[in-house]
Amino acid sequence: MTTSTLLRRLSGAAVVTALAGTGLIALTAAPAAAVSRAGIVSVAQSQLGNASRNHEDPAGSGCNYYTGYFRPWKPASGCASSDGVQWRNSDWCADFSKYVWKNAGVPDAEVDETNGGVLTGWASSFKDYGTKHGTWHARSTGYAPQPGDAVVFDWDQSGDIDHVGIVKSSNAGTVYTIEGNSGNRIKENSYARTNIDIVGYSAPVGAETGPPATPADASGTSDVRADFNGDGLEDVAAFYDYPGARTVLFVWSAKAGGGFNAPVSTWDSGAGNFEQPRAKAVAGDFNGDGLGDVGTFYDYPGARTALWIWTAKAGGGFNAPVNAWDSGAGNFEQPRAKAVAGDFNGDGLTDVGTFYDYPGARTALWIWTAKAGGGFNAPTNTWDSGAGNFEQPRLKPVAGDFNGDGLGDVGGFYDYPGARTVLFVWSAKAGGGFNAPVSTWDSGAGNFEQPRAKAVAGDFNGDKLTDVGTFYDYSGARTALWIWTAKAGGGFNVPTNTWDSGAGNFEQPRAKPVTGDFNGDGHGDIGTFYDYPGGRTALWVWTANTSSGFNAPTNTWDSGAGNWDQFRTKPV
Repeated sequence: MTTSTLLRRLSGAAVVTALAGTGLIALTAAPAAAVSRAGIVSVAQSQLGNASRNHEDPAGSGCNYYTGYFRPWKPASGCASSDGVQWRNSDWCADFSKYVWKNAGVPDAEVDETNGGVLTGWASSFKDYGTKHGTWHARSTGYAPQPGDAVVFDWDQSGDIDHVGIVKSSNAGTVYTIEGNSGNRIKENSYARTNIDIVGYSAPVGAETGPPATPADASGTSDVRADFNGDGLEDVAAFYDYPGARTVLFVWSAKAGGGFNAPVSTWDSGAGNFEQPRAKAVAGDFNGDGLGDVGTFYDYPGARTALWIWTAKAGGGFNAPVNAWDSGAGNFEQPRAKAVAGDFNGDGLTDVGTFYDYPGARTALWIWTAKAGGGFNAPTNTWDSGAGNFEQPRLKPVAGDFNGDGLGDVGGFYDYPGARTVLFVWSAKAGGGFNAPVSTWDSGAGNFEQPRAKAVAGDFNGDKLTDVGTFYDYSGARTALWIWTAKAGGGFNVPTNTWDSGAGNFEQPRAKPVTGDFNGDGHGDIGTFYDYPGGRTALWVWTANTSSGFNAPTNTWDSGAGNWDQFRTKPV
């Protein structure tokens, strides 16, 4: 296949129109008769990803868009202006939350406080709203927060409410939020539902009821897993291998509406310090600050392995790597490990694990649970196949919340002789550990050669369950993208061919896949770093559509000839 052939075939794909609007016009449409909880979260996410508003200007001044939107009597000296609004200086968490509710059509949120509206610039007014309308739920009642609720906080348990945010989602143990004026910006956070700082929740009048949605990032494959700069869009990162034992961590930050910015070097090991082929990469929010971090299991001589973590900085970039765990000499051979990442115990932090290959066809699943504030606990053997039962080299692992219980599960495509493949899932147990693996799909003999498949995982249809897929290599330079959508409660539907390159158009061995919600529409997208001759690499992206499929791929970044060797690229 020639470069020009692939470009002719793929560049004709229609560019997807971005669904997430950030302008005032889109947000101030007349409210519907019923309030959509998903609509509330969508408004909050649109502002999270709005770079022109998601900050104070000047930085740290208190000057913000949302106070200017509602309270023109607040001081404006030295403040910026945008979108026809003069920014003003005040604590602004309540102004942000009121803006979200108002523009999602919540009753009474549109009433200005000067005209008797309950919601004001005080965080406590959101409790007043719930009390007035009978939708207030104290944390102590055990209420399960739902998307779109307002959550209020008392940081010092003084009896005075200090802060308010919007609930994005929740599971059995954790509530996930989007908050204004959190570190002088709009930020995603997470808290244990038992956190004593939480006073309670006010539900918006008119919102539909139902069980709370589990967080899309519970799998470690979407949302915060790869949102390295905190703008609500998932980014792409890769460790690039330079000669002389030098490695650079590059990040392609996602643009609002689709596409990526040019890659930026966020860490450089310097010559002689880091051999990228010795690293197996993982990603997730390991310290609970709402930003995606990256890590590697690094192979040292003498059967020693260390887990190094690069924690993300607010606004972009990474701190210097920290050795978060070290096996010591003679204890762990990294080439025997296949890495996975996800929130396996439901505490809102991303954990890491490995399927470890022992002699005698024995495999064990070891898990390093993340500690609040950073670091990891010592690894625990959470499943052991026993001798003669499982050959780890035959497994291609994936991770995600496949059954919708808010816990990250692990799975894998297992290669049997005779062109037969089985998709096994180890579902996570509440409190830690995994159930015995279950066969959730079996190709049958002669139907599927697992070595021809490159596995991906993400919530591709937006139902809050993690799906899995493969780029499958056919003869004649043809590749198909097959997707197994997850069923509520466990298991998968039969795979569907959601994209087919056609013969002569795409050589799967030249592709290294990545996943994430790159355009902020709540659906997981898929991309590949594609290798062209002459030291050229392109980042092609298949954005998910609302019909449980994918749009035609789009070239979102191209290195140009002689500038980038895909084989030196290790995506995160």
